[in-house]
Amino acid sequence: MTNTASSTETEVSQASDSDSASDRKDLKVRILKRTIIALNVLVFYVLSIGPMFWMWYEAENLGTTPFLRIVYAPLRALCYYEPIETWMNDYINWWIV
Repeated sequence: MTNTASSTETEVSQASDSDSASDRKDLKVRILKRTIIALNVLVFYVLSIGPMFWMWYEAENLGTTPFLRIVYAPLRALCYYEPIETWMNDYINWWIV
């Protein structure tokens, strides 16, 4: 009876090890997917200022849509750094020319 009990414990131990390995793999895949989604959202957010520039400009200077001022405030704050400002101006000029 002890052989049966020890073999059952070994099987349960092996099953739980494979389950935990599978859970870790699933967790890594979920984290990777969420990271990719977050990076895509961030990239599209930054790139969206190009086609939205004139609407943002009106909101900033004429006060038409306060929502756009709020949405693009982080990008405006990032433009205090000269390399980012240069890149952002070049990108926006590509859209408005």
